[in-house]
Amino acid sequence: MSNAVPYDPFKVDVYQTGSLIKEVVVTVFQDAKVDTSHFNELVNEMMGEVPERRPAAVEALTRFQLVPKTLPS
Repeated sequence: MSNAVPYDPFKVDVYQTGSLIKEVVVTVFQDAKVDTSHFNELVNEMMGEVPERRPAAVEALTRFQLVPKTLPS
């Protein structure tokens, strides 16, 4: 962050939420030998270096909610 360049606090929230998902969900699933590739793509986008390219919070939530439907039962 910079005092000279404005930032979007919502994109910071998306980044932090992506970090949380990575640490909790992905790590726990990997330890349980569950394929986490569906989460990895979303997490990588949420934690992207360019804030403007991160998904909006609503989009990230929608995609997060769809991931369990892609996992094997």
